Amino acid sequence: MKILLAGRNDLLEAVLICLVKLFKNDDIAIVGSLNKLKNKKKIKAIIKKKNIINFIDNEKAPLKNIVKNFKPDIFLSCNYDRILNKKTIKKISFPINIHFADLPKYKGFFCIPHAIRNNENKIGISIHYINERVDNGKIITKKYINNSLKLSAKDIYLRAVKISVLEISKIIKLIKKNKKINCKNQKGIGSYYGKYSLQKYNLSFSDNYIKIINYIRSLHFPPFKGLKFRCNNLNFYFIYPLEFKKKKVKDFGKLISLNNKFYLKCKDGILFPKYVIFKNKKNSFNKLVKKYKLIERKFHF
Repeated sequence: MKILLAGRNDLLEAVLICLVKLFKNDDIAIVGSLNKLKNKKKIKAIIKKKNIINFIDNEKAPLKNIVKNFKPDIFLSCNYDRILNKKTIKKISFPINIHFADLPKYKGFFCIPHAIRNNENKIGISIHYINERVDNGKIITKKYINNSLKLSAKDIYLRAVKISVLEISKIIKLIKKNKKINCKNQKGIGSYYGKYSLQKYNLSFSDNYIKIINYIRSLHFPPFKGLKFRCNNLNFYFIYPLEFKKKKVKDFGKLISLNNKFYLKCKDGILFPKYVIFKNKKNSFNKLVKKYKLIERKFHF
């Protein structure tokens, strides 16, 4: 059986490692650059040892030509950001996409951060067949992760990667045994999020502290620095984890000192960012407040 993986980042890496371990006798190939993988040296060593083909997807060698030449039985999209055309899809028996969202509610890009901002109780993982429309195919399986305030978008993403690897291995085992894979059409109203939609928001320290925490969590996610806030023309970026407490306060955006820590006041609560990104480096928020004499100043988003 031939399996073709296309994608990037932690998901591509984790799925490849799993498939190599479980399906040693299958022909496996991947599409995409290895340069941004976290463990690229390890992945390159696996590719060399297992004789895995690494196709480069570009204008000279588009995916349709790769599929035509490699003839995969299974195609796995692991954060692959291109749409397959209808003719290419028809040449693959099992074209499958791993999408980190509860479809059809969240289609498109950065769906975990958007679900966090919308304060969903659970973050979905949808594994579905690919058709010519974006994130629209029949659902094979869905799993969920509790949307805890203790978890950043990156934390949830890494948990989603682990769950997806387990589910994909189950699906491939069923395919290899020629067992029926039950699937169902997507139901409900769909929504789509564009590539840059995460950067558009209207936020202030007069907002409820839960809303602010969710925005902080949503931007603790590559490739973003974090949620930016500022004071006296100085820019800071929230990073997770941070402390937060429910508390009645006034003067939203100003600081309150508790137990030798400077908390930011917002509606119904206070936030303590132990560390922030400042001038592209991780810094102690308390030390920056003292250094730049920001105690009586007001912070803004």
